[in-house]
Amino acid sequence: SEESYSLFTDHMCSRNQVPRETKQILSHHTDEVWVVQFSKSGKKLASGSKDCTVIVWDTESSTGRMLHRLVGHTQAISFVTWSPDESMLLSCSNDYSVRLWDVMTGQCKRVYNKHTEAVTACAWFPDSSRFVSGSVDGNIFMWVRTYAPPAPPSSSCPSTGWYDSLLR
Repeated sequence: SEESYSLFTDHMCSRNQVPRETKQILSHHTDEVWVVQFSKSGKKLASGSKDCTVIVWDTESSTGRMLHRLVGHTQAISFVTWSPDESMLLSCSNDYSVRLWDVMTGQCKRVYNKHTEAVTACAWFPDSSRFVSGSVDGNIFMWVRTYAPPAPPSSSCPSTGWYDSLLR
């Protein structure tokens, strides 16, 4: 029978119910890791660090193989989140920006620069067409992806044929 738990009572469990052994160490960051998040399927893991990078890991590999090192932010990564369809990843940074990454290629698709302080959170809408970002500046911005002709590519983050409108 399934036992129910309550926040109003102390929970007791045996030592065998608590993980006690390290199975794998993922060690490609060069500074503190500030955020980790599994993809919805659990097949990938994203980690963000004070070293200004995001690493995408293959969790199905027995060695925890690094798939991509996402480089472009100029300050620490504060948050990462996967799109519901797992094709894209957002990274928030203390450099006041959010970056949109293509998970298959590891390429930056877009940089969002409207915040005036560190960006600390972001979340996708269920259909992967919109997301929100929140910042120390007290603002929450909603970003909407709408199709448009491609713009000239940028050296740090190529254009994808999508432009983004900001709703306040």
